[in-house]
Amino acid sequence: MLSYLRTSGYAVSSLRIPVALAVSLVIVPQTCGARQESVIGLGGPSDLRWNPMSSAVIGVSSSAGLQIWDANGTLMRLLPAGNPASFGWHPSRWEIAVGTLDGRILVFRGLSGGSFDVDPIMARQVAESPVTHVSYDPTGRSLVFATEDGVVALFETAAGRITPVLDLETTVQDIAWSPHAESIAVLSGKEICLIALETLEVRSVRLPGPGLALSWPAGAMMIIVGGYNGTVHLFDQALNPLFAFKAHESLVTSLDSSSDGRLLVSSSMHDPVAKVWEITSTSNIEVRELFQMPHDGPVHGVSMSWDGRRVATSTTDKVVLWNVQSGAMERILTGYTRPVSCASWQPLQGQAYPQRLVAALEDELWIWDTSSATRLLRIKEPNDRPFACVEWSPDGTRIASASGSTVVIWSAETGLLERTLIGHEGKVLSVTWSPDSQRIASGSRDGTIMIWDIRGSTPLHVIYAAHPYEVVCVDWSPRGDCIASSSHSIRLWDAGSYRLLAEITCDMMRVQSVQWSPDGSMLAACVVEAVPGGTTVPGSIGLTGRPNATVMVFSLSQEILAKWSFPWMFWLPDELYCPGTVAWSPDGSLLAFATGAHPAEALHTLSYWRKKGVDLSIEQTLPMVRVVTVGSLKSLQDSSAGKELVDPISGFGAPVSWVGFSPDGSRVAAASWDGTIRTIDLSEKWNLLVLVVCVFTTGGVCLVHCPSPGSALRFVGRVKLIRQRRHSPVCDMTQRPS
Repeated sequence: MLSYLRTSGYAVSSLRIPVALAVSLVIVPQTCGARQESVIGLGGPSDLRWNPMSSAVIGVSSSAGLQIWDANGTLMRLLPAGNPASFGWHPSRWEIAVGTLDGRILVFRGLSGGSFDVDPIMARQVAESPVTHVSYDPTGRSLVFATEDGVVALFETAAGRITPVLDLETTVQDIAWSPHAESIAVLSGKEICLIALETLEVRSVRLPGPGLALSWPAGAMMIIVGGYNGTVHLFDQALNPLFAFKAHESLVTSLDSSSDGRLLVSSSMHDPVAKVWEITSTSNIEVRELFQMPHDGPVHGVSMSWDGRRVATSTTDKVVLWNVQSGAMERILTGYTRPVSCASWQPLQGQAYPQRLVAALEDELWIWDTSSATRLLRIKEPNDRPFACVEWSPDGTRIASASGSTVVIWSAETGLLERTLIGHEGKVLSVTWSPDSQRIASGSRDGTIMIWDIRGSTPLHVIYAAHPYEVVCVDWSPRGDCIASSSHSIRLWDAGSYRLLAEITCDMMRVQSVQWSPDGSMLAACVVEAVPGGTTVPGSIGLTGRPNATVMVFSLSQEILAKWSFPWMFWLPDELYCPGTVAWSPDGSLLAFATGAHPAEALHTLSYWRKKGVDLSIEQTLPMVRVVTVGSLKSLQDSSAGKELVDPISGFGAPVSWVGFSPDGSRVAAASWDGTIRTIDLSEKWNLLVLVVCVFTTGGVCLVHCPSPGSALRFVGRVKLIRQRRHSPVCDMTQRPS
């Protein structure tokens, strides 16, 4: 049964479909707002494809958008496409279609040489779930796309007509067109389907194991599938098996071929080596390995230029170009950044650089001047250990960081190491400065809190067994008289005697972050909260019950003043400890906090529970940052409290690890494990402004300006607004707006 919920004036074609199919599509016009947004860093590359007309231009997608590079390593354009889920080149003109995680297809057009307009010529909502694959047919007249819930459809862009083709009800891994556009091959799990578009006849064949990668060379009469246990399978155009060979030791996750089908490149996510193969004959097939391309980590993606002259490979933080004839590496595309675990603004008082920000990228600290988009300093961790947290001192002269079980103090001006503080037996998860910048408190996985004088190297005091479990977060009160710590509860400690003053418990499974309000009268906390009577949820890292990601505001008398709940949030193991995911504005009138899970986990969870009949939306699970009005303790009970000031900051390819307001309160920044830092200008929150994307490369600074309000395309559709409950001071963001 076909169900078109809204057509909004767009034509939807009728067709004959096998009885077993059930397709639900939503077609609505795109509406989006705009704001001034900056993205620092390119994040990590997620997908890459050579332009079919030129072996000198390649597109690379990441959480920062879609980048157009030339083979000389020059970034020609960064297109503001949010966090693309997929993209595909037009076969005969300079045009790119992008599928997004919020179910849209964006089409960008440019001139030859990669000079693209940053405003899309088309933005259409084609589905309710993420568009995980998008590809032009060989004639360029239509697109095929697949959604996360297994729907495959054709999209005639000129007519705006959507034609559903198949509903597999499972995730589509890859799609390929036949050379003459009469058929589509669809890879899903252990099955490959061949769909004749004229009759919609479906022919399928089972693979020995799951497959993830698919290629159908334009000049060859074969379909190539990367499969289970490292095997590559070759089929004819009727899906009869022709040949199979062992390419890698584990699952082949990416492959591509030259247009004539003579050359093939493959990779496995568990293998740091990509390989190029030559298919020497199509009648009596023989395959031989030409050369290997070693990397310093797993290879996530590969792409071969149409003429077979170049290969591009991607890892977590780089894209590498290779010459096929020589087998040598030609160039590394620089500017991709590693995961950002935490960050901190430099305080405003008495400093010449009030817009400086320090960010921790694995084993390096980078200091940025955000006003001019320039990296000022890069600090290397002495023992190559990743930084868990970083905090600027209130007087702006020093930076405290933690890596392993060690706390280090750095000069903010020179980046030189001033002092190393050793004493913890477990990993240090959080550090905080006293208001006079003379002491540091550190919380560790060993359950202790240590107080340090910055002039010494041994702790002034140790609070043993501060929590029964790890100390996830510590925060010094603005008045300097109290230290808040969090684990499975929130505890308040006297900053002079270090005795326990109070404990706040509220069915808390874990308190990710705790922050004092600027006047010291309230505490805000990000809490993983248990919901009684719930069920165990996949991806919940062993937590019992049905967990909610909840942000709470407490008074010092432990009263809950405000509460925002986001159900079905999950964290990956490496991303469990994010002590900076809630922040107050300098005047205490606003609160920013992070919600959401890794997109891969969020999409899996969304698909799982939708099949169980649970009404769950994608925006409830994807990572984003929300900014709400709070005001004073009294105003929390007013109707103005709890309203979202701006649309959520979204587009992240991984969970948000830190949020923070600039010292003057004009901007809010968010760092993510995807390698980007996004900032939003709050002073112009309702104006239609320019989107400025700042891309940092080893050669300097590249500013890509998006001159039109239409450039600020949202990664996720408009989320639910907060509705203030009249009968209660508690704001519940899980309620649907009227």
